[in-house]
Amino acid sequence: MQDGSMRLYNERKQRLSTIISDTIGISENLDLTDAVNNLSILKNKLDSSVFRVMVVGTFKNGKSTFINAMLGRYVLPSYATPATAIISEVKYGTQKRAVLYFANPLPEKLHSSIPSDIKSYINRNNGKNIPPMEIPYDSLEDYATIPMEVDVPEELFVASPYSKIELFWPLEVLKQGVEIIDSPGLNEATTRTKETMSYLPKADAILFVLTAEHLCSQDEMESLDCEFSSFKDSMFFVVNRFDCIQLRERDRIVKYATTKLSEHASRKIYFVSAKQALEAKENNNDELLNESHFADFEKDLVSFLINERGKIKFLQPLKAVKDFIDNKARKAIENKRSMLDLNLQELEDRCKQVEPELDNAREKKQNVALMFENQRLKSRDRLTKAVNEACNQLSDNIAVWVNGYQPERKDYKEIGEEISRFVNRKNTEFFSTWNENSFKPLIAEQINQIASGCDSYLSNFYRSMDQINAKITGNNSSSSISNISGWERVCGAATVGNFSFDPSSIVSSSGMGDIGADIIKAIGAPILLRLIGLINPVTFWGAIGVSVIGLIKSLLGNNSNNAPGAEEKIKQAVIRSAKESILRETDSIARTASEEAIKCIDEQFINPTLQSLDSEINEIKERIDSVIAEKRRGEENVARKRQILDQYSEKLNSLSRELDSLSNELL
Repeated sequence: MQDGSMRLYNERKQRLSTIISDTIGISENLDLTDAVNNLSILKNKLDSSVFRVMVVGTFKNGKSTFINAMLGRYVLPSYATPATAIISEVKYGTQKRAVLYFANPLPEKLHSSIPSDIKSYINRNNGKNIPPMEIPYDSLEDYATIPMEVDVPEELFVASPYSKIELFWPLEVLKQGVEIIDSPGLNEATTRTKETMSYLPKADAILFVLTAEHLCSQDEMESLDCEFSSFKDSMFFVVNRFDCIQLRERDRIVKYATTKLSEHASRKIYFVSAKQALEAKENNNDELLNESHFADFEKDLVSFLINERGKIKFLQPLKAVKDFIDNKARKAIENKRSMLDLNLQELEDRCKQVEPELDNAREKKQNVALMFENQRLKSRDRLTKAVNEACNQLSDNIAVWVNGYQPERKDYKEIGEEISRFVNRKNTEFFSTWNENSFKPLIAEQINQIASGCDSYLSNFYRSMDQINAKITGNNSSSSISNISGWERVCGAATVGNFSFDPSSIVSSSGMGDIGADIIKAIGAPILLRLIGLINPVTFWGAIGVSVIGLIKSLLGNNSNNAPGAEEKIKQAVIRSAKESILRETDSIARTASEEAIKCIDEQFINPTLQSLDSEINEIKERIDSVIAEKRRGEENVARKRQILDQYSEKLNSLSRELDSLSNELL
C-alpha cells in the first residue's frame, strides 16, 4: 500500500500543523486563552489522525493472509480455528511488539482456556480497571483466539475478557498513517460479532473480504442486509482466492458476485489473490503482483482514503483555522488597537461601566443553558418512549419468528442453539431497520428542536457581547454589531477545537441541514448494538439455562433424538425465555439507550456551544486586563505593543494566504 500520494498527503498535513502552531503562538499573545486550548486540541487531533482500514469477513475467507498482503509481511498468524476473539489493531512501532487490553467491566465468567498468566494478572489487579499487558508476539494465538474444541457448549458464547490487541510493526505503510484492523469472523458467536460492529463507526474504510470458492454465503448476505447497511459508502468488496477458480469459471464468478452484491456496493468489486500478492511483495515479483490484481485494489483504496476520507480529516481543521484567523484573531487585534488608543483613565472608566453588562451576559448564558436543559429532558423522554415501543414490538415478533422456523438440525441438543442464532439474526434485522427508519430520524428531529428552541437566546447573548465590545473600544458603528443568527455566531466563535462535527453545517431559519449527521453516526451504532444485545445466544444460553438444556435432558435422556413434541416444547421454552428477558430488561435498556443518546448530544453539541459563550465573556475580560496592564507600563511600552500587533496582523495575512494555497491544492 505504499504510495507517493500518501506521502504528499502527510507533507500537507505537516504544513497545516505548522500553521496551527504559529496561530497558537499569536493567540497566546492576544490573550485568547480558550482559543489557544481549542487550537491545541485541534492540532493534536490532526497530528494523531490516521486512516483506519477495517477488514471484515467470515471464517476461512483468508482475512489474515489478506492483511499480510496489504502489509507485505507475515504480520498476523493465520489461525486454524474460527475464533479470532477480539479486535486486533496493527499500528506503526519502531519494534515488533503486542499489547493486550482488557474489557471493563470483565465478563462474569471467564473461558476455561484463558492462559494462566492472564488469570493471575487479572487477580493481581482485583479484576477491575485492568491496565494493558504486553504479551509475547509469537504467542498471539494463545490470547487472540478461543478454541472451538470445548466440552461445554455454552463456552462458545462466553464473552472475551479482552477489548483489543495492539500489534506494532516497523513498516513504512503503517508509518505513513494507516492502521489495519483485523476483526472477529462474522459467522462466529454473537459476542464476537458485536466487537466487530462496535468498531465500524471508527473505520475510514471497511474491506469486506469474501472467498471466490464459497461466494456470498447466507451469513455474509444477512450481515450486509443488517449490520453493514449503514456503511455502504465506506465499503470495499474484495473477492479473495480468485486464483483458485479455473479460468473458464471466472466470468461466471464475476457475474454472480456482481448480481448478489450490486445493491450493497457503491464502487467496483475486486477479484484478487492475497496469497499471490503476499508472495509477490516478499520476492519483489512485479509479474506475480500484476497477476494477483492486488495493486489495482490498493491504488483505489489509497485514492479513496486521501481524496474522500482525507479531505474530511484535512479540510475541517483547515476551515476552522482559516475562519478563526480571518474573523476572531483579526477582530482581537482591532479591539486591542482601539483600547490602546484610549488614555488609561478613560479605559478604566469604560471597563467599570460594562462590568454590570458582563454580569448580565453571564445570566444570558445561563438562560441558554437552562433552555438546553429543558429541551434535552423532553428529548430524553421521547427517545426512551421510542425504545420502549420498539422492544415491545420485538416481543410480539418473537413468537411469530420462532413458531414459523424449521430447524435444520435433528439433534435436539443443538436445536436451542440453532433457534437462538436464528432469532438473533431476526433481532438484528429488526433493530437495524428500526434504527434507520425510526430512531435516526427521531434523533435528528430532537437535535433540530434543541437548536431551534435556543437560537433566539443565542442571538440575544451575542448582541449583548457586541454592545459591550463597542462600548469598550469606542467603535459604535452599526457594522460592529452583527444581525446574523445566534447559531452562525456560534460557528464563528467555536469552530476551533470544540465541535466534533463541522459547525458550519448549522443553518438558521431553513432547518438544521446536516448538523445531526455526525452526531447520529456517533449515537446510532452503539445504541443499535445495545438494543441488539437484548436478545442473543448469550442471553438464551444464560436465561434459558435450565428451561431449555434441562428440558432437553428430561425429554431425551441419553438415548433418543425422537421424543414426541420435543421440538415444539423447545421452541416454546425459547419464546418464553426471550419474552421474559425482554420484559425484564426493556425499561433499563430504554433508559440507558436514551441517556447515551443525550450524553452524545451533550458532548458533541450542547457543551461546546456553552463553552463558546463562556469563551466570549472570558476573552473580553482577559483582553481588558491585558491592555490596562500595558497602559500602566507607559507609552513607550504601548508603542512597542502597537508594533507587535502590526507584526501579528502581517503574520496572520501570511498564514491566511498559505491556508488558501493549501486549500486550492486539495480541491
